[in-house]
Amino acid sequence: MDELKKARQMVEELGSFGSNPSPCRRGRPPRGGRSRGRGRSSGRSSLSTVESLDSSPVPFPFKNTFPGFTYQFIQNWKNVVGDGNFGFRVVSNFLFGDENHWVEIRRRMSYDLRHHIRVYEQLFESVERVTELIMQTNWEEGSAPQEYWMNTPDHLYVIANTFNLCVVFLA
Repeated sequence: MDELKKARQMVEELGSFGSNPSPCRRGRPPRGGRSRGRGRSSGRSSLSTVESLDSSPVPFPFKNTFPGFTYQFIQNWKNVVGDGNFGFRVVSNFLFGDENHWVEIRRRMSYDLRHHIRVYEQLFESVERVTELIMQTNWEEGSAPQEYWMNTPDHLYVIANTFNLCVVFLA
């Protein structure tokens, strides 16, 4: 029980992200054009309990996949287009409110990889791996073949660094 309280406290302390993503400023852009600020309830949504997920207009299809206590941390969910750009579409949906900015997400990640290549070389301990990640982010032609799909967890590090986000991957 103490671990659950600690996890909740950590989530509360993280707050929300209120700055527009750009090469200089990072983070989630504000919804509705204004900053949400930090506060005890600023990161919560109406979908914060098991009951609200159950009563959602569109049923949560992964209900039996996650432990029950995690429901309170699920603010929303969305199935994105499965065209090989789905990982980048998820990030686009989170940052911009829709999945159609996946090309911009790829471009910014590629930029960050190229402009901080030494940092990523140390992180991944391989120039070849960084080069491969750069290649995987350079796709803008519609449906992506498998060699251009998002690769977890490596791309998640790049997302966290590029957009100054805390990324949690559940598998």
